[in-house]
Amino acid sequence: MKLLIAGDDTFDDVNLFKERCDALLVNSTDIEIVFTGDTALDTLAAIYALAEDYPVMQFKSLADAVQYSDASIIFWNSEQDTPMADLIEIAKDMKYRIVRY
Repeated sequence: MKLLIAGDDTFDDVNLFKERCDALLVNSTDIEIVFTGDTALDTLAAIYALAEDYPVMQFKSLADAVQYSDASIIFWNSEQDTPMADLIEIAKDMKYRIVRY
């Protein structure tokens, strides 16, 4: 599974991040973590992938990351005017989970 992990610029809760990723990925195999590297959340995704020994793929743009991925976990503060609201619309074509904070 090519798993895009994305979220709002304001997300930085390490404990919530690990808790939700662990819970959502518990029965998953062949995971590759996908991210853009633009936010603190992207740094969390890279650290998580390293700790769990998952391969990673980093993209320069969210559009490219979405196109490459087949599933996503989106950390979102529920504000409608953010890029994450747009991502959620796009993600409806793939398996996705939204973690609201």
